[in-house]
Amino acid sequence: MNKLMQVYGSEAGILAYRIEGHEEHGLVFFADRDGDACGAQCTNCNNILWTSVRSNSILNEKKPDNIPDYGPGYRDYAFSKIERLLDSLPECPVCQIKHYDVFITNFIYPRDMLYPRFEDGYSYHTDNSYPKSIPVDTNDILVWWYIERLD
Repeated sequence: MNKLMQVYGSEAGILAYRIEGHEEHGLVFFADRDGDACGAQCTNCNNILWTSVRSNSILNEKKPDNIPDYGPGYRDYAFSKIERLLDSLPECPVCQIKHYDVFITNFIYPRDMLYPRFEDGYSYHTDNSYPKSIPVDTNDILVWWYIERLD
């Protein structure tokens, strides 16, 4: 049986920041580079549903033999896995709508970073610049965590 629960961001390996010049939009959340979390952001309310990379059946499926180890074919396969993951998650625990459109992971190069939307839905585009980010303690911030039971 799958389970949704709330945990503190610090326990789940979630990082939160305020972006200088955009503080009015609230926080933006990321997965800790050394952690196991990945997230899916709700299109409707901007909540992020977090889950474990290591225990997700889609993210950890064995790559089929006909998929190359690199290049366009591998990239298409990787994007397909992300789409399948987003489609497999339950309804958003905040708004009860099932539509996720942003995948958040710690395995990405900074130049390729796609910022999740802020809490109020504002989208930040880096334009190849690195904004000044102010870390926020996540010890008191509850986030939604999804546990996929692999039976």
